[in-house]
Amino acid sequence: MVDVICLGHLTRDKIQFYDRKLERRGGPAYFISQALADQKILPGIVSVVDENFNKSLYGVDTEGIKVVDTMTTVEITEDEKGVRGHISLYGPTIDSSSIPKIYLDANIAVVSTVKDEVPLHLIQSLSDRGMIIALDLQGYLRTTNGKEEAITAAVMADYIKITESELEKLTSEETLEKRILQLNSEVNAEAIAVTRGRKGVSLYHEGDIISLETVAVNGVQTAGAGDLFFGHLIGRIKQGESFKEAASQAQWYVFSKLEQRLAKLNEVKK
Repeated sequence: MVDVICLGHLTRDKIQFYDRKLERRGGPAYFISQALADQKILPGIVSVVDENFNKSLYGVDTEGIKVVDTMTTVEITEDEKGVRGHISLYGPTIDSSSIPKIYLDANIAVVSTVKDEVPLHLIQSLSDRGMIIALDLQGYLRTTNGKEEAITAAVMADYIKITESELEKLTSEETLEKRILQLNSEVNAEAIAVTRGRKGVSLYHEGDIISLETVAVNGVQTAGAGDLFFGHLIGRIKQGESFKEAASQAQWYVFSKLEQRLAKLNEVKK
């Protein structure tokens, strides 16, 4: 039995890093599943990929990854700083039939979409089964009715991840703290994590807002860092740690992963 299900499209990330072109697997669901697997928590991914996509994933159950014979994997172009260029292709919708029955015994569902490939009614269905819903809002904010879809999805979530720039678009208040409080007044979540890049992360939980600074790792491509943080955070919470301690440990986990990336890139440069 899987411990956590991760719903959302895997991507083929094409990265221009200085004078080199790199390609790797990516997407929020990929990074979140890896953060869970690193804690010996078994995630199951629900996604759709093309037949050339490498499904071999460390510590991850891949029964929920559907392979089709048309090009459905999302491609993302990035530069060396992790800035997203464009999403060249979106995969098809993930519906209830995409979820293996053995996944339905998991008690946490992490919804981390590239766009809106996980329908709102599917999130509601998983919530109705008693699953804890952990939601990354970024994909829903990319839709035509982004704000409306994001809020509708967030109302069903227990734990929410959102970037600082996304939060600014979604709310009308002028300060970060007031924006967090405004969002929570609309969705009433258990907790909200606002990732702020090199400025760290701000967290809402049980009426309190705390901010954690990050330890900078210079010269490394940082795409997926927020997803790694969210995945590690959810894993720690699943294991019974307090929200604040889980967040603190997640920050150090991301730092260690970026250090590993930097070491690998230095090897490539040689």
